Amino acid sequence: MDTNYNLPLSLQDLIEMQYESERELKTVKTKAAKFEKVRAGNHWNDDEKFKIESQNRVAYSINLINHKINTILSSQRIRRSVYKVNAISDPADEYKANIATLLLREKERRNNLKYLESEIFESGLAVSFGAVEIYPEEVFGSTTVKLRKLDYKNTNWDPNSKSYCLEDASFISHKTYLRRYEIERLFSTNLNSEALSQNLSLEVIANFTGNPDFDVIPVTTHYQKTNRQVYIVIANDHLNLAGLNGNPVAAKFLSKTDAEKKLREIYSKYILENLEKPYGEVIESNETGVDRYIYTPAGLLSYEQTPLQKIPVSIYRSFFFEGKFWTLSDLLIDPQLFLNRIFMQIDYSFGRDVKNVFQGNINALAESETPQTAQFKAEKTGGIIWTRTGEDAFRPLKLSGVNPQYFQVAGIMQSFIEDISGGRSFQGLSESSAESGKAILAKQRQGSLTASLFLDNLARWKKDLGEKILENINCYESLNRKLTLLGDEFSANAIEYLTNSGIANVVEGSRYLQINGDVLGSEGIEINNFDFELTVSETPYSETEKSETLTNLLEFAKLYPGVIPPGVMLEYFDIKLKNGGEIGKNSANPV
Repeated sequence: MDTNYNLPLSLQDLIEMQYESERELKTVKTKAAKFEKVRAGNHWNDDEKFKIESQNRVAYSINLINHKINTILSSQRIRRSVYKVNAISDPADEYKANIATLLLREKERRNNLKYLESEIFESGLAVSFGAVEIYPEEVFGSTTVKLRKLDYKNTNWDPNSKSYCLEDASFISHKTYLRRYEIERLFSTNLNSEALSQNLSLEVIANFTGNPDFDVIPVTTHYQKTNRQVYIVIANDHLNLAGLNGNPVAAKFLSKTDAEKKLREIYSKYILENLEKPYGEVIESNETGVDRYIYTPAGLLSYEQTPLQKIPVSIYRSFFFEGKFWTLSDLLIDPQLFLNRIFMQIDYSFGRDVKNVFQGNINALAESETPQTAQFKAEKTGGIIWTRTGEDAFRPLKLSGVNPQYFQVAGIMQSFIEDISGGRSFQGLSESSAESGKAILAKQRQGSLTASLFLDNLARWKKDLGEKILENINCYESLNRKLTLLGDEFSANAIEYLTNSGIANVVEGSRYLQINGDVLGSEGIEINNFDFELTVSETPYSETEKSETLTNLLEFAKLYPGVIPPGVMLEYFDIKLKNGGEIGKNSANPV
């Protein structure tokens, strides 16, 4: 293992930062482990359950909060969102915004982002927080950007951060566990067992084989923000021979040698045309960058100065304020546990009431009758118990029954849980039989405001994720590719501009856009060099909105037949693209 890197941070620095972060998040993750059990219906820890069952009682876990959380999770699944990139200041950047939108839609499809988004939402709403990492991967000789969900238990960040999207965090890290032989093969190194045992204390998971090659060892990926020197190439490409489209910034490099090489390439475009070299220079500047460390307690495995300016990890938290965050389970768990205890007390009262408990009077028995014979006869059907006088030998004891206050408190707790999660009307239920449909609908909309708190933060998280995806695409991927055209992402004017400029061509029946990355330049569309706004909006094809829109269109078509083109109607029917095209060809208004 090469430990002679000239690093901004030492291995000991990294380990201490990790320890401090884990210490700060320990309470959060301890609660999260409990909430995971609650999601599965296990509301008691092992000691509590043992004490309850040792008294021959049932450890009831009637999971009300799970139903409430699932209702909100379902509302997110039927209201999934999509990305849209819009140019802000320069209309000429609109084609870049359209291409960026298509790139994001491609990542959404290829990484199953709609399902990943739902998993992250569930983790952040019901357990603790959700985390996604954007990373480059070599696939068939080319680099592609991918997404993966991180385990919240193994994800940490700068505890001094106060912003929701962790823009002010100096680092974010996550941990995975690999066998020793896997680490040594992947990173072409031999782990130092002595250093491992000194720094681990001891986090190696026993492998039960006796072979040290199968030791499970933590591997930490640490993203660290740092101030670094960069070299920016400035050129006056007034004839657009270098394809800068009027942008004075040609490129940015971490190496001065690479920057000067880029400037010479721009000059060569003019020299080959026997033209005078344009003005150009290499400017030194400082910027915030991201370094990636991969290490084990035995030593550093990898170090890279990435071309990124944002840490490629996005964290979702449902409730957030000034660096502190919590979940819906934090608000509902105490009422749920209180309800469980009330159910146990009610069950205990019921159990006591159904038992036939009698009071015996020994002095009332005749001489020929003993307490044992009287008890035997009393427990059987029929028989005579001889008494000395007219007194009763046995008298049933009157029990108090279930305390009615238990039911009252249980109702209060249930109402409290429902109010926090949107109320009964959020699930389409009435509060009383006298409520009208309009009243239920109004209260249902009011209940949706509760869910909007979580969904708004989800949109905020997804926007942060989208911006980081675009940055990674710009830094790692080539744009020589074919993208699927969806809906009306490109206007006729945009397609005409892209075709005339040689940037892209529409191919295969106007369904695909072939991007010419060479025309755009080796730096692609330079996401960082144009002003754009990334919006996250509910997809127009979500089931609820799609159904509602279709109903309105059908009603309008009844009033004004023939006004709505068939192509518009077909978008909201569950008809395959091929069949829809055939229908459109045979109609007066083709799709």
